[in-house]
Amino acid sequence: MTWPPRSPRRLDIPTIGIGAGNRCDGQVLVWQDAFGLRTGRLPRFVKQYADLRGTLLDAARAFDAEVKDGELPRSRAHLLRRTVGP
Repeated sequence: MTWPPRSPRRLDIPTIGIGAGNRCDGQVLVWQDAFGLRTGRLPRFVKQYADLRGTLLDAARAFDAEVKDGELPRSRAHLLRRTVGP
């Protein structure tokens, strides 16, 4: 049996695939896969454009370290101010 069993080109409606190749009219792109927000093995058809998971983890670790080292807040200007009244 060949894939796909029926060519989407013979249909009168748009066909959308998930890693189904270029015979479809459109593809579903799971943005968590494409932009590197998940771990583990990716399907072979996924093109990863960035490693946002790594970037976010690095930023969170840097923030954590600054808070633990007492670098943040640097001044009273960094503190949230609560206003009372109109």
